[in-house]
Formats: sequence, C-alpha cells, structure tokens
Amino acid sequence: MFVFLAFMVMTSTCGCKKEPKLVDIYPPREYDFSSEDSFLMVSLFEDYLDRANERALEVAKTIDSLDRGNEPSTASMANKKNKIHVDSVMHACISLVKWHQYEAMLNLLEKEQKNIYQYPGNTVGNELPLVWMVSLLLEQRYADNKEYAYKREVAWYENVVLHMETLQALTGEECEQYEQALRELGDIYLMINWEKKYKEVIKKLEDMGHQNEEE
Repeated sequence: MFVFLAFMVMTSTCGCKKEPKLVDIYPPREYDFSSEDSFLMVSLFEDYLDRANERALEVAKTIDSLDRGNEPSTASMANKKNKIHVDSVMHACISLVKWHQYEAMLNLLEKEQKNIYQYPGNTVGNELPLVWMVSLLLEQRYADNKEYAYKREVAWYENVVLHMETLQALTGEECEQYEQALRELGDIYLMINWEKKYKEVIKKLEDMGHQNEEE
C-alpha cells in the first residue's frame, strides 16, 4: 500500500527530467504483425486486467479501512476513478488490436501513460511486458528512424526503473528484474547519446556488482 502511494507521489511530481516534447514528422507505415502477435497482445492486456484488478482491490480495501466509515477520502475517490478509467483504456486496446488498429493503440497508450503508471493495481510484473510491447510498436512504427523511437521509449523505461527503485527503498529487497530493466534503459541512453544519464546507469550497475561481491 505504502509502495503504491509513494510511487504515485513520485510519478505525479515527475521525478524524471522533462525533455523537450518530441514532434512526430514521420509518415505512418504499415505494421507487420502476425495473428499470433495479435493474440499475444490481447493476452497481455487481459492478463494486465486480471492481475492488476486483484491488486487494485487490495489497495482499495486499505484506503477504505483508513477512512474508517467516514465520507470517502480524496485518495479513495481518485483511486476508484483512476481504476475505472484505466480499465476502459485496457479494454479499448484489446478492441484496437482485434481491429488491427495498432497506430491508434500506440497513441492511446502513450496518451494514457501517466494514468497507467498511477493505476492502483499497477505492479512491476504488469509494467515490463507492457513496456516491451510499446517498444516493439515504436521500433516497428519508426523503423526508418530508430533514434526517434528510442526517445519515445525513454519515459516508459524510466518509470519502470523508478517504480523498482521506490519498491526497493521501501522493502530493502532487490526487484528480480531490476538489473535487466536498468541495463535496457542504459542501452537506450547510449543509443540516443544521453551520455550523462548513461554514466549514471553504469554507476548504479557497478555499485550493484560491488554489493554482490561483498555478499
């Protein structure tokens, strides 16, 4: 519960540096996805809804217990509103995949990115598959300009890493896929020449290596 609240505060105040808004000047191109790819995308959204809804109910119960029979708090109302909204986004994405409207789905996900990360049932386990799918869509959409695609991916990976680091700081335990996510973020920084941020990632990885050696 406290992990969710801490992460929500951090994303709402935007711990990530705001980069200049990207302008999409590239013409649409056809996506090349098989029926199996589409099935996997639908399964991803359905799994997200199943797993996230279970977690969201736990968060809602905790918030309600804190209200102790009083009028619903601002947190409780915001929690319920966000859940209903993000659920509708995920259902819309399922429909768009079935209609092969991948461009519309990608635009919807990017528009709703902040709401998705503040979803009360959001977990690291839900986030990573979603980020990988968004990366796949972006790199196919902008196959002729991968650097632009990578710049669009950055915020997704930064939020995943931020979520993991928040979780680790509060629990004292390392997230199983933290190193992988951090390395993938570092690779993106390197490919778009964000040298300062790349060095920060390398420093974190080196610190992790030293810590593992001590253990």
